[in-house]
Amino acid sequence: MVRRPRFPVLVAATAGVLALVLPTGRPANAQTGGKCLAGKLRAIGKKERGLLNCEAKVAATGDNSRLLSCQTKVSGNFTNAMAKYTGCSGSTPNCEMAADDCESHIRMALPDGTTPATASRCEALRLKAAGDKAKGILRCYAKAALKGLPVDTTPGGCIDKVEAKFATRFSHATGCTGNATTIENDVHSDCVDNVASLDGMGKVIDNICSLVSATTTTTTLTLPLTTTTLTLPLTTTTVTVPLTTTTLTLPLTTTTVTLP
Repeated sequence: MVRRPRFPVLVAATAGVLALVLPTGRPANAQTGGKCLAGKLRAIGKKERGLLNCEAKVAATGDNSRLLSCQTKVSGNFTNAMAKYTGCSGSTPNCEMAADDCESHIRMALPDGTTPATASRCEALRLKAAGDKAKGILRCYAKAALKGLPVDTTPGGCIDKVEAKFATRFSHATGCTGNATTIENDVHSDCVDNVASLDGMGKVIDNICSLVSATTTTTTLTLPLTTTTLTLPLTTTTVTVPLTTTTLTLPLTTTTVTLP
């Protein structure tokens, strides 16, 4: 019986091991394309909901001593999630700023519960409802981006379900600051539209968080900044000098000079 050499098998096995351990230039679990875009949209939605939940805890008790630690934890989870996705738009700093803007604007619109004396369970519930709405809509966007399809805006579809749930929860929380229509619009403009846009077919454009980086402050100055009108001379002084006749005798020449 002829024994076949076994080293080719070992070489093949070794090559397989090397293929598993050699770096590929990006994290092993990195996602690209539609998966990348969908993953980032979900991460942003989770951060927005997380930050508004932090604010809800403050509103419920009026105690903000743990707000920073709560926000820091949410931000850390967001950074870790974003690191999994490469090959699409939306830098971590820009998308983080977009989520932070969402938090600050919604909190300004729902301001109750900043002190123990103004603690409001109602406002806490409304903040949570707004956070869930933001996350829900971005999740609808993520589902569409993953499949390369238009966002589901049909009656009873993904967006419609999120809107209906928000309206119900918001209306059940009474006795605090906040108008349902205003907050609904704020969530769309400050938590969704500043993150992602749709093209003419209703598909998510691969240019997320671009509004944050493109935001600039323009100051127009009209020169001169200060106009001062002076009437010259500033001071008019009248001096009356008597006419004086002075005679100068110069060598060989006599000259008479009359000075006013």
